[in-house]
Amino acid sequence: MPNFYFIKTRLKNKEIISSIKEYKAISIRPDLASLKGFISAALLAAKADFSRHENVANDFAVQWICRIACKRNINQALDFVMPKGDVVGIASENPLPKSVLSKMGLPIKYSNSKTALQNIASEYSIPPKALEKYGLEDLLIEKSIVSMLE
Repeated sequence: MPNFYFIKTRLKNKEIISSIKEYKAISIRPDLASLKGFISAALLAAKADFSRHENVANDFAVQWICRIACKRNINQALDFVMPKGDVVGIASENPLPKSVLSKMGLPIKYSNSKTALQNIASEYSIPPKALEKYGLEDLLIEKSIVSMLE
């Protein structure tokens, strides 16, 4: 299971990525990072992609992001998950040292509102009827699997 962090930062995403890359970590939107079951499943799927030589990206972190975004197009995937505000979500295979976290900004607690979850479902084109029967993270895991088969 990955480690999850939410940071309020003034750094640009490129600066954050360069700080965390050696820890097998990704910087993504906090609303997506809060879906820990989905992010964990995407990590396992990306590992399976590499072991079967079915990856669309040469870099493991980018493959993980493609799985999260449910997109085979790397540029679209990167745009989809890129943090837009001053709060970033970080998921990492290895724990991040406190010194790295403090350079990035202030660690905060983060959780999604019901509206944020509805927006995520909409962005992934998940119909409201499906959400009445299944959990959002379960549907996203399924979508991530299917998206790489197309």
